Amino acid sequence: MRTLLFLLICCSFAAIHPVQAQQVETMHIHFDKDSYLPGEMIWFKCYTYFNNKPSALSSNLFIGFYDQNGILLAEKRYPLIEGTTNGDFKIAADSGYTALVVKAFTKAMWLQDSTHLYERTLTIRTTPDSLTNIEPPTATTSLQFFPEGGQWVAGLYSYLAFKAWHNDGSPAIAHGKIVDSNGQTVVDSFATNEMGLGKLQLLPKKGTTYKASWQDAEGRQHETLLPQVKELGATLHTELADKNVFYSVLKNTDASNFDTLHLRASVHNIIIYEAALPMKGLSQAVNKFTTDSVPAGLLLVTLTDSRWNPLQEKLVYIKHEDAAANDPIINFTQTSTASKGKNEISIVVPDTLFTNMSLSIADASFFSHDQPGIKDELLVAGELKGLWPGLALKPLMQQYPELVTATHGWRKYDWPLAPGTGAIRQVDNYITLGVAYKEKNYALKQNAQLTLMIKDPQTGNQFYKLPQQTQTSYSTDGLVFYDSAKIYYQVEGYPETMPYLKLVSDAHAMQEHLTVHNKIAAGRLVLPSGTDAISSTAGPDFDWINNTPTDTGNVKTKTLKEVKFNARMVNPVTRRLQEMEDKYATGLFRGTSKGYQINVLDDPNAETSIDIYSYVFGKVPGLRVAAGMGGRSLQAIDHFENDPFRAWKDVMVFIDEVQWEPSGLGNINMNNVAYIKFIPGLVIQSVGNGRVGALYVYSKRGDETSGSGSNMKTNIIKGYSIAKQFFNPAYDTESSKTKQDLRTTLYWEPYVITDKTNHKVNIVFYNNDVSKKLLLTLKGFNEEGKLIEIQKIIE
Repeated sequence: MRTLLFLLICCSFAAIHPVQAQQVETMHIHFDKDSYLPGEMIWFKCYTYFNNKPSALSSNLFIGFYDQNGILLAEKRYPLIEGTTNGDFKIAADSGYTALVVKAFTKAMWLQDSTHLYERTLTIRTTPDSLTNIEPPTATTSLQFFPEGGQWVAGLYSYLAFKAWHNDGSPAIAHGKIVDSNGQTVVDSFATNEMGLGKLQLLPKKGTTYKASWQDAEGRQHETLLPQVKELGATLHTELADKNVFYSVLKNTDASNFDTLHLRASVHNIIIYEAALPMKGLSQAVNKFTTDSVPAGLLLVTLTDSRWNPLQEKLVYIKHEDAAANDPIINFTQTSTASKGKNEISIVVPDTLFTNMSLSIADASFFSHDQPGIKDELLVAGELKGLWPGLALKPLMQQYPELVTATHGWRKYDWPLAPGTGAIRQVDNYITLGVAYKEKNYALKQNAQLTLMIKDPQTGNQFYKLPQQTQTSYSTDGLVFYDSAKIYYQVEGYPETMPYLKLVSDAHAMQEHLTVHNKIAAGRLVLPSGTDAISSTAGPDFDWINNTPTDTGNVKTKTLKEVKFNARMVNPVTRRLQEMEDKYATGLFRGTSKGYQINVLDDPNAETSIDIYSYVFGKVPGLRVAAGMGGRSLQAIDHFENDPFRAWKDVMVFIDEVQWEPSGLGNINMNNVAYIKFIPGLVIQSVGNGRVGALYVYSKRGDETSGSGSNMKTNIIKGYSIAKQFFNPAYDTESSKTKQDLRTTLYWEPYVITDKTNHKVNIVFYNNDVSKKLLLTLKGFNEEGKLIEIQKIIE
């Protein structure tokens, strides 16, 4: 045990109690792997945390994907429910990327500090067997010194932490000496450790400047100025031992505002300790406070003068041993790393609390050992600033927590220090739409109501009657719609206002946050003034079983029984398509587990399609339009036919479950179509069998309208991105094992949910053809904020 040479020379009036100050929301993203192959899908789940619990501050996640040169590839927006959401990103097969940088934020994070958002670098491998890292440029090495507490005060002994790094953020080695402005050596030797960090102690003199004369690992000579010495002030030193924080305060002035100093300590901006230090006639104060009841994370200690002007501030890393009680238990019923071997796993959570987790199982060679975990990012990284994407936070915090906190800046006095509390409030409420009116500065007539219709291909039509917010505007929030929805709106009874109405969305500026600053090197995001809608589309999944692009969004959804929460998390595309299947299909015509479904009724683009041939061709993989003597038809490959020249065959066609000739589709008006589905391969119907699939077209019914809103003004607005469903193949028969399987992610489930009625979740997955060692990762939290992270090897 370290002996502390602190002497208690004065008393302070201290108290330990929670006081709420300005809040901080933190974020962790669980990716299915740490590195990827070209053409693969990145699967992820986002967790947001606030006040040691799942966050309710924000309802929107904004996320951008950049290449290694900092060029924005895609921007997405997802709704946050219970502090979580999930999504995906398709890596282009021919992209040539060596890395992808992921930047993400919520509105609460942006309001707190728009320069300090979530960032993570994912490696893209060039081949399945070799990892190609970005070559770190080593031509430039930098060194910086950090006084403990932030300010270096003359005549007071202070610790100086220092950090050396290459210009890509990787740690650098440096060693040298410190000299003063008179040329005198004041520190004979200093050196960084293997992580580019170090610490020394020095007594600065009034009116003196200091510099470091040092060499990098290549032997190149450098000079770096140390921070400026402040003539008058106070210093703060802390040490953590025996579950206590010991602190020492020194001052070199008798100014009246230094007669009483205030010290505060907070975790996640919840103040857990505060003390008034009587300093009149004294130069030092020493005391301590316990950390027994302090939650794990970064403890922020701030020293102010009697007028609450900040003097010093530092971070202390509080780490508690994890309590194993009620941790999830993972049972392996059956394991196999043989080619297409079957694995059965059960996850049991003894706790009765609602628990929200995500599960990934992937080839173990696609993981690194230094990626931050959920506890690192939610409890630590949210407070630290200046973390380079290449910094291995997890091992650093285990080995050198004091040096990491000292050399990676934090808030630096930008939150209210005077006594008081702040209210917790939600900063956004899903999608907000507004309609503004302006006609030569005239206001609308009083109580003029606005009709708003959202035509969403995924969730159907939504209708709203909006009262006036002001004399010239309408607004509503709490909206949830997906993809590019068509918005219809008009002021009832006042058609003359149509040219003067303008639709605006709150998401525009936040998404431009990602678009405008499209260089990683910029590092800082500034809210732009533009309000134009931003649109982006994601490519199809890549099927590593067939090595062909495919759409897995229509795979039958796997649900977790007896979990109410799961109903809210079902893919909205799947839910809407299932509603249409239930409404239109009957008898032998029902069933979509191996097929493709298209919601024509709610698709605003359907109205502009020439015919069914052109509409279906771009939406269903494996179909082509063929022209013959009898007219056009849709064709697919007959896999039962050995002759490649005769492999393309006409698919069976059913209109409202009555068989038609394949060429009869040309007579169908797209405005009358509500729902289309295609079942590939062998199809057995009462009227006969088809070997290459069947297309089913369903007409609108009397209770439906096209929803064209021809008398209303329209805009296309980018809604939420659609989270795809992970495709989990089943090799339960010998015939299903014939195709090569090269998947590197074997299983991904973003919502593993348990509660008081459901403690157990069963998982079944199959290995690929090549992996011999798999890594299972389970992450999440329960409703009280307990963090969960378990990793298991399967081999």
